Amino acid sequence: MAVDRIRKDIESIKENETKLYSYLYDLTYQEKTNNVRLLETIYSEFLNDKRSEIKRVALYCLLFGLKIKKPEYRQAALITLTDKASDFDLRLTCVSGLAQAYFATDDKGLLGTLFTIFNDQEEDEDIRTEAFTGMMGIHGINSVELLSKNSNKIVMSMDDIKLENFEQEIKEIKVLLL
Repeated sequence: MAVDRIRKDIESIKENETKLYSYLYDLTYQEKTNNVRLLETIYSEFLNDKRSEIKRVALYCLLFGLKIKKPEYRQAALITLTDKASDFDLRLTCVSGLAQAYFATDDKGLLGTLFTIFNDQEEDEDIRTEAFTGMMGIHGINSVELLSKNSNKIVMSMDDIKLENFEQEIKEIKVLLL
């Protein structure tokens, strides 16, 4: 799909949140273009959008879809994630996007943030659960290994997490955070 056509399409639906969300998502997942630089430019333009759904799809595509590790995308996700007043789904997307983009990196800053959120009893339980799975991903535990280590139980809530099965990983993360 030509660059000019994509820009024209976006301009024509810019004010319609539902259509714009779908279009932005489809750019990556229906492979309307393979030009990563173009996609990055388009999505980055929506990182400060006031509509949480548009910001969410932009962060999702940059971090989860394209796995781009740039400080500005990381910072945008972290600011939103750590702001408890931010949109709930947007915060969840920030965790999953960061975990995907930084999978198996043992990124100390991200592990520290997710570890803090996971242990915050005042935080929403679903955010804490996502922080746990994200922390495990950044530490290098993929979804199949997570399922296996969790006695083949899918982690959908804090109650699903069999922490005793993750003692070694949590210990390793704590050492990294020293």
